[in-house]
Amino acid sequence: MISESYKVQSSLFNLDSQYTFLDNVPEKFLPAVITNTNGEFVERCKSLVNTRNELLVGANPTSLSPLAPQSLTDAICKVLEDTGLNRYCAQSEEVTDALLSDILITIDKLQSKASPLVTGLIKKLEEDALSQIKKALEKRKNKRKPTKPISLTNAQQTRIAETASEEVWHQLLSEQNGVGILPSVWQERLAVWAQLEEVFTELGLITGLGFDLSKGVFQSMVGSTLLG
Repeated sequence: MISESYKVQSSLFNLDSQYTFLDNVPEKFLPAVITNTNGEFVERCKSLVNTRNELLVGANPTSLSPLAPQSLTDAICKVLEDTGLNRYCAQSEEVTDALLSDILITIDKLQSKASPLVTGLIKKLEEDALSQIKKALEKRKNKRKPTKPISLTNAQQTRIAETASEEVWHQLLSEQNGVGILPSVWQERLAVWAQLEEVFTELGLITGLGFDLSKGVFQSMVGSTLLG
């Protein structure tokens, strides 16, 4: 017979196992992951960790979904790719974490705008769909009144919700101006870093420091500009 103490220990072990993924989430990002309402909590944690790892190797943060809707994830990836901003994140925790913090703020800001708009559009589209169904039934030759209230199927409601979300996000993102989706300070940093990169590239060639050493000094300078 299994003892009560074993059951308690087993339950605690299972509980700990369920939350071990939190160990990989930097503490400063936990509030954003917790308050985000997209997807499941575990999936959001994985999304954050994977996104940070992608940025640290200079890649696009394609794992932002479900922290961000797919359309917003695509828009952010396009901005980083077009500007080359993801390159400056490579092997730099300072730049990566600063950028990721602002990306999370952007997600929260746009999400707060999108949510009420999506809710309102869903209501309108559902009312329109019910009205069309009602009119179709009234046109039938057999005009017997329906025995139960007209309603939408789960599949219809899902399609309407997806359509509403796509339309709202398309509208919101069309109002953003490229890199303007991020705080303006990133445009200023990009300009400074581009100049620094040119200087250190030339310095490496002139002094014979070598690519790796000149790149290391450059990355250190990039990180220090965040403090200014």
